[in-house]
Amino acid sequence: MTHSKRRSAMRMRNQEYRPTLLGRGPTRRSTLAGGTLGGAAVTGAAVAGAALLLAFTPVQGQEVTYAADIAPIFNEKCVECHRPGSIAPMSLLTYEQARQYSSRIKFQVENRIMPPWGLNPHSGIQDYKNDRDLTEAERQTIVAWVDDGSPSGDVNDTPPASVFPEGDFFWYLGDDLGEPDLVVEGPTVTRSAAGPDEWNDVTVPTGITEERWIRAVEIRPSNERSRTVIHHALASLVQDESGVTGVPDAVSDQVRGRGLLQNYAAGAGGHVFKPDAGKLIMPGAAISWEVHTTAKGIDVEDA
Repeated sequence: MTHSKRRSAMRMRNQEYRPTLLGRGPTRRSTLAGGTLGGAAVTGAAVAGAALLLAFTPVQGQEVTYAADIAPIFNEKCVECHRPGSIAPMSLLTYEQARQYSSRIKFQVENRIMPPWGLNPHSGIQDYKNDRDLTEAERQTIVAWVDDGSPSGDVNDTPPASVFPEGDFFWYLGDDLGEPDLVVEGPTVTRSAAGPDEWNDVTVPTGITEERWIRAVEIRPSNERSRTVIHHALASLVQDESGVTGVPDAVSDQVRGRGLLQNYAAGAGGHVFKPDAGKLIMPGAAISWEVHTTAKGIDVEDA
């Protein structure tokens, strides 16, 4: 058995779309980073409409190749998840890998299953700063590449490979915000190599003894093997908000003081609040974890 624990980090957003999942999920840690908000100490937590849509298909007779056309799209929109040790089930870092899954890629792209953006491209707000969706031109380029037999093209046209943090564990927000002020570590969850999906719910105290403002929050699995079995994880903030301005008196005790703080899933990363905004965390607050794991052919302990 190997170990795979989750962590959630908080530090103290322009408009961002935060993919949300209904269901329950696997264990992680939470971290907090500091700043100021209206003179108070801030602790942090790290999460497109157009009137006219023009999509251009590849020029007829012009070959679409992996090196010149597909690799740049994958580098920008896909490989953060589709790489070894990340949340996606396969890597798409190389031509050989992309060619192997080309038919599957076409199906997922044509049916808007991937990337996991989930917003209607023709309705509502569209201009999100963290937009990971494909443009219509990018979708048509990928489909044309597969239909043409997925040619490689000139290797010299291939853009530099994307660079990701190394090591078994890292914070994505670390480069911009440094180490988190608070790390809330989830409990150990064991995932067998085979069997049905499992959901694990547990509440963990944060240890907070004074009011703080969360600036940023991020949830991470503790190691590479745990990333392969955790489908998603939800971290909700549980605290007594009695008397807090803006909390309606009619809100039931079951709902009061509990709200989604951050989620970990395909397409969801850390979240940084906008300047002079944040999430209030109160003394005695706890994190309610919901962790969903799936069998991936390996035994993982401490996921």
